[in-house]
Formats: sequence, C-alpha cells, structure tokens
Amino acid sequence: MVIPGFFRQEDPEAEREHQAQQMISCVNRLSELADGYGVSLILEDYDNSLAPFSTTQGMKRFLEGCSDLSCCFDTGNFAFAGEDELSAYEALKDRITYVHLKDRGDSPLSGEAPLTALDGKALYPSPVGSGRIRLQELLSRLNRDGYDGNFALEHYGAGEMLSYLRRSVSWLKGQL
Repeated sequence: MVIPGFFRQEDPEAEREHQAQQMISCVNRLSELADGYGVSLILEDYDNSLAPFSTTQGMKRFLEGCSDLSCCFDTGNFAFAGEDELSAYEALKDRITYVHLKDRGDSPLSGEAPLTALDGKALYPSPVGSGRIRLQELLSRLNRDGYDGNFALEHYGAGEMLSYLRRSVSWLKGQL
C-alpha cells in the first residue's frame, strides 16, 4: 500500500495543487520501480482532511493519473468526507482490488473517542455490520461485479478490539 503524502494545514490551495501533481508523479515512478520486482501498488481512501486521496474525487484523480495503481476500498472512510459509500463504490469499482470492511457508529460502544468528520459529525468505531455503513449492500454489489479479492476487517480506534472482531467475523460469515 502506497501513501503518497499529506498536505500541511497551512499550505495554500495553489501549493496543494502542485503537491498533488508531484505526488502523482512520484507514485508513477514508484510504480515503475515496483513493477521490476513484481510488486503492484494500491492506494486507500484515507480518512484525513490533509490526504489528497480522502474523497472519491481525490481517489479518482490518483487512479486516473497512475494507470498501474489500484484501489483499496475502505468502506468506512468515505463517511469521514461526508460521502455516500455506495456512490463512491460505483465511481471506483473498476479499480478495486482490495477491500477494508470498516463500519462507523453514531456513539461509542466501549468509551472510544470520536473521529470528527469534515461535516462535524462524530464517527465511532463499530463492529462490522452494526453501524451506519451499508455493508450488506456493498457486499452484494461487490459480488454482483465479480470481486474475488480479499477482505480485511478494520476496527481502528476500537476500545475492545477482540469483541469487535468476534462480532464482525460472525456478521461477515452470515453474509458470505
């Protein structure tokens, strides 16, 4: 997984544009080098306002600028940007080669601190299948579209990781 870089909070928009172009150029060069080793690069939609790939449009920009790059679709990260996960999936589905199953809750289950989304909403870790992300529909669409890759269950920031994992595995087994 490649993480091209982040903007600094104080960078003006014109500088951010230049930095994003530089990041795309560097990812292309890294891809050329990786190809020589039989390695492919993947980029995740990152839930951070300083990541130029934290939105659907940002991901598309990098994927269009880097033809060998593929998408690690993190189901819960588009909520950070206030975006609909199903719309994001439809926009990126042709380049998805890996999926992080992450759910987002509206309240803490084990005393977790929230991640504040760009629209000000509090996002909490949630066992997969019990939060606000429409994971059942996403799995249905992935299946419909022939996705045969791997899934990773992600509970970043969970207060009781093992409990979340057990609940998530149980839910996922029920879906598959």
